[in-house]
Amino acid sequence: LEDLILEALELASKVYEESTLPRGRKLQEKVKRRPDTSQLHLLNPILGTDFKIDPLCSKPLQCDLRNLDDKLVTIINIYKRVPNSAEKMSTKQMQNELAVQKIISLISGIVAGLCVKVEESVITIIDDTNSMNVLSWLVTLELTQWWNATKILMVLSLRTLYKQSFNDVKQYGGKLNLQKSQKDEQLEQLIYLRKRLITFSNAEYLQLTPKLEYTHDIICHARGVKNVNGALVTFLNRKTNGNPLFIVDALSQFEAEGLISVKGAELVLTGLEFHNRSQTNDLAVPISVESVCGMLLDSLSTTQQVALKVAAMIGKEFSCSDVRKRFPIQELKDELTGQWYLLVDTGIIEEVRDGEATTPRQKKGRMRKGDDADKRLYRFKSEWMKESLMHRMLYKQKKALASLL
Repeated sequence: LEDLILEALELASKVYEESTLPRGRKLQEKVKRRPDTSQLHLLNPILGTDFKIDPLCSKPLQCDLRNLDDKLVTIINIYKRVPNSAEKMSTKQMQNELAVQKIISLISGIVAGLCVKVEESVITIIDDTNSMNVLSWLVTLELTQWWNATKILMVLSLRTLYKQSFNDVKQYGGKLNLQKSQKDEQLEQLIYLRKRLITFSNAEYLQLTPKLEYTHDIICHARGVKNVNGALVTFLNRKTNGNPLFIVDALSQFEAEGLISVKGAELVLTGLEFHNRSQTNDLAVPISVESVCGMLLDSLSTTQQVALKVAAMIGKEFSCSDVRKRFPIQELKDELTGQWYLLVDTGIIEEVRDGEATTPRQKKGRMRKGDDADKRLYRFKSEWMKESLMHRMLYKQKKALASLL
């Protein structure tokens, strides 16, 4: 492995020279970010290598990877700091920042060199990047910004996303106004890095939104038909938010219950039972949806879980202010605002856009730009997510929350 890494870094040197200087950056900075092979020993805990400290290196760096997450939060300041600004840091902070930057540069160089070694263009697909850690995001940023001559196409998918993460992008110094716990601060850093990535000229951001025709095509492909009953398409598009896994599992469940069937080249409803049960919310949530929703809900903080339960009881649309007024745990109420925007970032709830509110009171209550964000209306992105949440609540919990409405 050590020989392969050394070969990759040697091949990467030409790629780095050919990469153009990022806009607004100086040649001196590019020189400093070149992979430093005298610090290869920093990779040992990460890659399991056995590089010895270079005896010719006058200042070998050390990095305690047991606290790497803390150091990564520090290193992000490289991307947030206004160019040429003076910032006082302790010697230890400077050493930590420099060591992590060396690690990032070396890993980026290894990836670039391996792409040269295969002698073909490389396509890397990274799915569900909202689960990527900070180090992975920083390597992605480094490759995109400083190694732009590398023959690699990186496709990053992000299924759940707070829309402000990619809007109102600030080139430098951008911060989200959140009340921070340590976990919240790390999530804020990830949101910032996603925002930072799309400011690069060689990065392109595509946002895919669920549409009826997409849902129709998924159903046709899954069941080998050319046409689908319109009511079924509308129902599944609304309930699944266009998620292919949920759509396919729902079709299997409906077929097992005798609600739908294939006739010739068309998927049709069997009688009126589907229509009647869909009107009364009597159709069971597919097991896969319950499982995914359960895993996602279990990963949330207590404040976020309680906030969702309150929101589910309020109704179809709600605001952070509505939830706060009915929030049952007083000692957690103060952190609700900060937790709310982190909750939006999970994609479980989304802001209701202008003209989409469903009642006169809610239409009147829509916020315009500059109004109090605390009163903006939100809804569950998937109706099945809301139903799964209701299924997980005990009767006494529903009764207690209902008394606060």
